[in-house]
Amino acid sequence: MSLKRILSQARSASDSDLLVTPRLDEWLSRNGNIEPSQETIDRVLQAELGTPQRDRTMTFSASSRGACRRQQVFWFTDVKPVSPLNADLHAIFHDGTFRHMRWQMWLLEAGILDDVEVFQKYDQLWLTGTIDGIGTIPPELADRLGMIRDAKFGWELKGANSHKYRFVLDQGPDIAHLLQIHAYFVARPDIDVWSLCYENKDTQEWKEFVVRPDPKLMKEVEAEIHDLQGYVLNEELPPVLDECKKRQGPFKTCPFAHACLSTYDWPREQRKIRKKR
Repeated sequence: MSLKRILSQARSASDSDLLVTPRLDEWLSRNGNIEPSQETIDRVLQAELGTPQRDRTMTFSASSRGACRRQQVFWFTDVKPVSPLNADLHAIFHDGTFRHMRWQMWLLEAGILDDVEVFQKYDQLWLTGTIDGIGTIPPELADRLGMIRDAKFGWELKGANSHKYRFVLDQGPDIAHLLQIHAYFVARPDIDVWSLCYENKDTQEWKEFVVRPDPKLMKEVEAEIHDLQGYVLNEELPPVLDECKKRQGPFKTCPFAHACLSTYDWPREQRKIRKKR
């Protein structure tokens, strides 16, 4: 299946086939004042704010699919990142955290999600990630989608400014987000369908896409990680991006810009762990 076809199918999903939107619309229409239970508040606060950031060393992140491979190897080998972000940009990232908390409270209270911030690990590809949410497909919808009763779906939320949101409405989901979801398809073969929701950060409108697994994208994810594994096993770094050689483009915001163009000595402790692989 081509990417063009996958995007077309995602855009053409009827409202009745959406996994989240119809049920959330109905729930919000009955709940003008949101009063989540203490259990929901505790779960979301613990998941989003009370759990330490996962250790990304010695693993490749699902959310980094398609990203700079040199940067991914730096993350893997525990090169210490240096944040190029100022206070305003950090505030933008915090905004994303609280957006997720709002949605997760909604979807837990509405009974649409069963769990949130689900850690996922797939040892064969040294892959880890955190799934925004997992829910159970209602029986009537499972029948309509040709899925077994009590089938699970994955849920991912992305914030977008108005310009990006209009692009998504016109062109469909971002390829990087599709690759992230397909990394989860590889790691979680028990989940056959995904809900990808984009919220316009300027207006709070949202658009949901239903994503089914595409064998071509799954192979692309596996091939990328096998390539990264090869660099690690050979104690090599992927090539520097052309833009980064000129200190332009992604180089300006890369947390590893300080190390990227310098001589790199492979960490001795990584060699020990590499031998255990």
